[in-house]
Amino acid sequence: MELDNIFDNSVFRYRSCTGNTVDAFKKDRLYFSNPRHFNDPFDAVIHVNGDKLLASIFRDLDEGMVSYLNTKVNDPTSFINPANKDLILKYTQDPNCRATVLADVLKTIDTVEESLLSNSKTICFCEEYLSTLMWSHYADYHKGFVLAYQMDSLKKAASYSELDEVVPATLKLGKIRYQTQMSDYGEFFYEYLPNIYQGVPPILYSRFLAEMLFNKTKEWEYEKEWRLCSIPSDFTKPDPVHYLSVRPWAIFLGAKMPAKQKWQLYNIAKKKDIAVFEVWTNNLSPEFKLNFQKADPRKLKEEASK
Repeated sequence: MELDNIFDNSVFRYRSCTGNTVDAFKKDRLYFSNPRHFNDPFDAVIHVNGDKLLASIFRDLDEGMVSYLNTKVNDPTSFINPANKDLILKYTQDPNCRATVLADVLKTIDTVEESLLSNSKTICFCEEYLSTLMWSHYADYHKGFVLAYQMDSLKKAASYSELDEVVPATLKLGKIRYQTQMSDYGEFFYEYLPNIYQGVPPILYSRFLAEMLFNKTKEWEYEKEWRLCSIPSDFTKPDPVHYLSVRPWAIFLGAKMPAKQKWQLYNIAKKKDIAVFEVWTNNLSPEFKLNFQKADPRKLKEEASK
């Protein structure tokens, strides 16, 4: 079936046909998930090249300490004097002293990582609606359905808390970057650590999080994934965003979906004035290709009544 340009600027969400997913479809809701519950153990992992980061920190410590000592050595009110300056510098370079600094840096990284990951909120989409693998992996072996959303409607959607209260949210819709290696976020921590030690509130995570949530290993490239992420500015507080209220403009019924479920979803969609398509396979063609067509309500009703 040829429907030129009808799916431009759309992304697609593959769903199994369960009580929860049908209820969300009825209510025009898209629920956020935490990447910790995704099927990729590397999803949203924060990789830091520790050797590189520590080398930068100790370089600054050495240069900064020398400058500090040289400034204080001639201050009559300072404890530092020409006789003990070199001893103090030697102490800061002592392996035991540096081990204490290292332990503190690693603890801080763990604390920030926990704060970031516990507050990450994501909704996943795909740029294709006829992917055989995606139907198999995320739509219950073709027995589920796919919802089509306009990108603009997602960006403008209202956000709600778990108590169904409207909450402000900064949303970022973007395409996943598939990589052969994890990004090194040492630069972020190099910039951020001084803020911690100076007591500056950690509120400027947006740039870091926006990058972290959109990177995955190339093994997942077949998914052609897009994500809609909530990017709060302050990760010291829980992100209250729980779901978006947004209506899809079309639904695709899986090639192996039972007839009664097809009829049920068709009726829900028509009440919302949503386009309904059926996905099917053509055994007269040699191509391994899924096809789709506009759903025929008379045919759907007849098959559901059998």
